[in-house]
Parts: sequence; C-alpha cells; structure tokens
Amino acid sequence: MNKAALLAELEHLAPRERLEVANGLLDSVLHDQGAPPLTDEQREEFRERLAHHGAHPDEPRVTLAEIRRELISSR
Repeated sequence: MNKAALLAELEHLAPRERLEVANGLLDSVLHDQGAPPLTDEQREEFRERLAHHGAHPDEPRVTLAEIRRELISSR
C-alpha cells in the first residue's frame, strides 16, 4: 500500500483511533536508532498538545485532508 492510500485509510478512523496511531508512530520513531532524537522542547510540546486534546476532545481540529490541501497549495 502506498503512502497516499494509507493516509486515506487512516482518515476514516475515529479521532481517538487516529490519535492512538499517531502515538504509536511517534513511539516507533523514538525507538528507531536512525531517526533524529526529539528535543526536550518537542517532547514537551507533544505532551501539552496531547493533554489539551484529552481535556477538550470536542474542540474543532484540523483534518489530515485539510493539512494536505494546505501543504499542496503552499508549494
């Protein structure tokens, strides 16, 4: 499966499931010896965002499709 197809499939997951996938991916990067390590600031930012999402699960958020559109339009 290519990346675009995988991302399209992930968009169909419930928000909580997408968050679990994101956490799993971040964990896998942390354990990948070839990946650059997260800085303390990056790790703290991630924790703050995760806590905010947990405290405000109904708050509007940006979808992956919206992020893609924004990245493509800014090229």
